[in-house]
Amino acid sequence: MSISRIALPSWSMVKRLPAYVKLAWALVKEPAIPWQHKAPLYGVLLYEISPPHLLIAAVPVVGQLDSIILLLLGLRHALAHCPARVAARHFSRLNLTVEQMNDDACAIRAVVGKVCCKRGGAASRNIRFMGRVVRGFTTRSIARH
Repeated sequence: MSISRIALPSWSMVKRLPAYVKLAWALVKEPAIPWQHKAPLYGVLLYEISPPHLLIAAVPVVGQLDSIILLLLGLRHALAHCPARVAARHFSRLNLTVEQMNDDACAIRAVVGKVCCKRGGAASRNIRFMGRVVRGFTTRSIARH
């Protein structure tokens, strides 16, 4: 299967990206969420400005979608530790639903999975490395506090 035949995430998902960034910012500022559950969102930000991200960004498709995957995973983690009424308030303010976020995460994972299989594992190693970078930052930041 060629990369050109892989179904990319929908345009509606791309249009929701600014709302996801606004949701992440709102959750970082939310006092109802303990700081250790906000750490993955900080990890995504640090990953974006780190040199390892430049290496992964060179991988076609995966290099562009890795940040979105991490953002969605960070959001899901923070929302899992957020009171339901607070999460509902943030979602309604941004016209988002949990189902949309889950569907977008699944669509991106499917694309990355197909590319990883096509690339013979090179992209898979890069994704694992990216996860270790973010996980390492999160672990160290929690240990400091």
